[in-house]
Amino acid sequence: MSGRPRAKCPVLPAAAGGLALMLAISPDGSAQDAPLFTRPFDGVPVPALELYLRIVPLEQINFENDDKRHLDVGGGPDSLPADLPPRFTDDRTTRSTSGMTTGGSYFGQFVDHDLTLTRLRFDELLIEPFVFRYHETEGSFQNRRTPGFDLDPLYRISPLEYPSTPENLGPWDLSNLRFRFSINRSGALDFIRGGSGIAIIGDPRNDITGVIGQLHRAFMKLHNVQVDKIIIRDRIDELSLEFLSEQWWDIFNEARNYTTAYYQGIVCNELAQQLTGRTLFEAIQDPRQPLGPVGAPHVTVEFAGGAFRLHTLIPTEVQVAPDTFLDPIDEQLRNGVPWPYLFGPTAPLAGKLDAAVAAPLRQIVSLIIPGIQIPITLDLAQVNLLRGREMKLPSGEEYLALLMDELRLDPKNTSTIRGKLILTPRTAAAILDPRDDADLLADIINGDTDLWAYILIEGELNDGVLGPVGQDIIERNWAELLLADDWSLLGKYSDQFTPKQMDFFRSATFGRLLDEILSPADFDSDGRVGILDLLFLLAEWGESDSPADLNADGTVDVADLILLWEEWGF
Repeated sequence: MSGRPRAKCPVLPAAAGGLALMLAISPDGSAQDAPLFTRPFDGVPVPALELYLRIVPLEQINFENDDKRHLDVGGGPDSLPADLPPRFTDDRTTRSTSGMTTGGSYFGQFVDHDLTLTRLRFDELLIEPFVFRYHETEGSFQNRRTPGFDLDPLYRISPLEYPSTPENLGPWDLSNLRFRFSINRSGALDFIRGGSGIAIIGDPRNDITGVIGQLHRAFMKLHNVQVDKIIIRDRIDELSLEFLSEQWWDIFNEARNYTTAYYQGIVCNELAQQLTGRTLFEAIQDPRQPLGPVGAPHVTVEFAGGAFRLHTLIPTEVQVAPDTFLDPIDEQLRNGVPWPYLFGPTAPLAGKLDAAVAAPLRQIVSLIIPGIQIPITLDLAQVNLLRGREMKLPSGEEYLALLMDELRLDPKNTSTIRGKLILTPRTAAAILDPRDDADLLADIINGDTDLWAYILIEGELNDGVLGPVGQDIIERNWAELLLADDWSLLGKYSDQFTPKQMDFFRSATFGRLLDEILSPADFDSDGRVGILDLLFLLAEWGESDSPADLNADGTVDVADLILLWEEWGF
C-alpha cells in the first residue's frame, strides 16, 4: 500500500517542545527545506520475475575450459576444501589506502543488503553458493530484493502493516511516525524483537552482526529525528494527529524522503569515492562512460557475484575501546561500538582492497546438502569463486574486452582506462608471487581469470581502489539503479529537492549523519546516553561554557540533568 501521490498540503500550526527543540537546530539542507514530493511506499518498482541481468551477454562468454582453470575452488562437495593461494588466506591486517574506515566496510555490506537477496525464505536449509539450482528461472538468477537504493530493509516493515496501538506496541511508536527501539540486557540500543527473538526489521540479515545492526538503527534514528524537526518546524499538535490522515502522510513521507536521499548521498559521494577514487556524481558526467541504464532497474550478475563481494574490506579486528579489540563477527559487538571507532578522523581504517579475507569471516559458511548429514564448512573465498562460476560470470578478461570495445580502445596500445592500470600478465607479475600465486598467474596468462579474483587483484594493482573492470561494474550498476528510480537523487523528480539540499546530499558522509542523530547528551559519542554521560555531567556540575550545559543557560545544573534523563538509553 502506498501514500497517495498528491500535492503536499500545508501543515497546521500547533505546539511542541522538550529536548527535541534542540534538534531543530540543524545543518543546511535538513528538515527546514525538505523535498515536497511523495515516494511510493513500497519502494522502487521491480519486474515481475525479479531477474538479475547481464552486462556481458552469455553468447560472448566462453565456458569451455572454465572447469580447467588453475585457480582451484574445489569443484563441488566431494572435493572440498580446496587449497587456495596464500594471497586469499593471508591473516595479516593490511589497512585501507583509500581512507575507508572500519564503519565504511560494514556500510558496504548494508548497501548490498538493500540491493540484493537470493533466498526466498530465511529458514531454508540452504547456504550459498549452491542456491542457483533451487532458484533458477529461465536460466537467470533471481533477486528477491527491490533493486534500488530505497532503504527497504528499514521501510519494508511499514506502519501500515505493523501499526502500534496502546494495546499492541510494535516496531513503531504510538504515532506510527517513528521507529521504536528496545534496550538489550547489556543496556544497549536494540531492535524491537518478536517472541522468538528475531528482530522485526525488513531484512533479518542486518541483525546477523552487531555493527550492521548499529548502522541500520542509525538510519532509523535519522528518520525519527526528521519527524521531530518537522513537527517542531510546523508547530504540529501531535496529540491531535490522526493516523493515515493527509497531515500524517505529509510528515512521514517528508522524513522518509530525507532519510533515503541522505543514504543515497553517502553512497554516491563517500562510498563511491572510497571504492573507485571518484564520486558517482563525477562518474555520470564522464562523457567517455557507457553508463546505464542497461535494463533498469535491475542488479547485474557481474555486480552481485563479482564486483561487490568485497569482504576483504572488513578488518581482522574491530576496536571497541582504547585497548579492546574483537573479531568482526563477535557477538559482543551487539552491545554497540562507540561511533568514533567506526567513522571520523580517529576511527581505525578498514581492510585494504586486496585478495585477503579476514580469518574470522572465512569460516562462516556451512553448506548443508540434502542427503549428507554432516555440514561442510567452506572458506568464504572459495564460496565467492564457486558462486561466480555457478552464476556463469564472465572472466575478468572477457569483461575487459567488452569495456574496451564500448570505449573504442585498442587493446594493443592501451595500458590504462580512466587513469587505472589494466591487469595483464605483465602488470600482474609485478604484484604476484610466482610461486605462491602460480595458479592465479596461470589463469591471468591464459586470459581466463575468475571475475571476483580478477577484480581483487586489479584493486591491488591500483593501490587499493577498484581498477577498470571493478569500477565500471559498480558505477554502471549504481548509475542504472539511480537513473531508473524517479525518486532518487539522479531521478526525474530530483529537481524537487532544493539546490541547497542537493548540495547537502552531494557532500554527504556517514560522519555528518552522526552529527544529526547523536543526542546532545551523548557526550562520549558511543551511540547511547548512559552512565558515562551522567558521570561527565556531574563532573561538570556548576561549570559554564561546558558541553554538559544542554539547555545553554550558562550553567550545568538540574535542568541539564533532567534533559539527560529524558534521553537515557538513546
